[in-house]
Amino acid sequence: EVTLGDVHRGLGSPALFTIGHRGENPSCLIEKAVNSALEDALGAAEAVLMKQLDQVSLASLSKKFHERLSARGECKRGIRSHAV
Repeated sequence: EVTLGDVHRGLGSPALFTIGHRGENPSCLIEKAVNSALEDALGAAEAVLMKQLDQVSLASLSKKFHERLSARGECKRGIRSHAV
């Protein structure tokens, strides 16, 4: 079962959040202070998000998609039958 986490890692594990400058040596001292303060929070948030992504399989997404597609089709058919 391939998960969204697997897909993320397969894409090279790009940054999940783009808050602040992620460079090692930004020239602005304020930016350095802000990045330092955000680093732990963003790391914790990324860990939580990755844990969730690792629990969502592509198969489950496909199933939910088809359920919604089917329900949408039933809804549209119901509207058409009432309009006739």
